[in-house]
Amino acid sequence: MDDMHRDQYIGNRRKSVFKFILGKVKNPQLAEDLTQEVFLRFIQSVNNSNEIKSPEDYLFTIARNQVYDYWRKAAADQKIQESYWREIQISKLTRTSPLIQDDRKIIFAHLEELFTDQQKKIFFLHRNEGLSYNEIADRLQLSKSTVKNHMVAALKVIRNFMDEHFEKFITVVGGIFFFL
Repeated sequence: MDDMHRDQYIGNRRKSVFKFILGKVKNPQLAEDLTQEVFLRFIQSVNNSNEIKSPEDYLFTIARNQVYDYWRKAAADQKIQESYWREIQISKLTRTSPLIQDDRKIIFAHLEELFTDQQKKIFFLHRNEGLSYNEIADRLQLSKSTVKNHMVAALKVIRNFMDEHFEKFITVVGGIFFFL
């Protein structure tokens, strides 16, 4: 793999590796650091060997091992454990922070524009009022499967929106962690 293809490959995979690691460590800054380590190891391996048959599998194996190494080290290091629990407490604070609530309102205002009218009704009845699919179906005189289909479509809209704006959210969340 030449330098240009390698750099392009890394650029295309960076977000998915970061999301994978973030899902395992729940800390954006730590996930960013581990992602950097993963790509450094990947580049070293690629430079030392042209025999990598499946770069995607190899990359995620490195990522998985990097997370395992972190947790193994964390299990033996009291400072890392304390830091992790402190981050969890900060995370709880940010989820209930008025600033985060305002951000959530702004995000949902953007999402409302992307939903169909039916998706909007169903999504907000379920999320804001806590109604079950059966209760929504009864209230709107729809079948439960129609309600479920609209929720699936609404969640897909959210997922696409988050994917498109992922970097902005991580910057904001990272800034909040730094600020606190």
